[in-house]
Amino acid sequence: MKITQTFRRGAMTFVRGGAPGLCGELLRRADAHLFAAMEPGDAAERFLRAYQAALGGAGAVLVTVERPGGRRADRSAWVRLAKAPGFELWAQYFHKISKTRALAQAGVMEAPDEEGLHEFVRKVGEFLCGVEDFLRAGAGRPEASARQDRKSA
Repeated sequence: MKITQTFRRGAMTFVRGGAPGLCGELLRRADAHLFAAMEPGDAAERFLRAYQAALGGAGAVLVTVERPGGRRADRSAWVRLAKAPGFELWAQYFHKISKTRALAQAGVMEAPDEEGLHEFVRKVGEFLCGVEDFLRAGAGRPEASARQDRKSA
């Protein structure tokens, strides 16, 4: 596997390979947001960057599992992500965090303390690694689903 980026912050290390096309671009942007969230600075800004990284990961999955075009009945990425195989728990976790994100973005609520922020950034990193594994396995592509159906038959 070709390593394209390694992030280190404290005890956290994320080693990522590359993914092609739009999914790859969304993951690269997500990695950049995650890296920014690991840098010293305003806790609220770092929290929002980490959340943005998670949204980028969700977008990469949704690009592969949803049909292009048309209006979505639900605009929430987390509600839509829950329908992707293997992402229901992540979708629930980030959906709960989305209220905190909205309040922090509005300046109404403070971001989590340093320990909570560190844990959130770690979870976002785990999520992005899971997204990359999902994409590498081709789990969202129709031909991968057909192969899986043949294997289970």
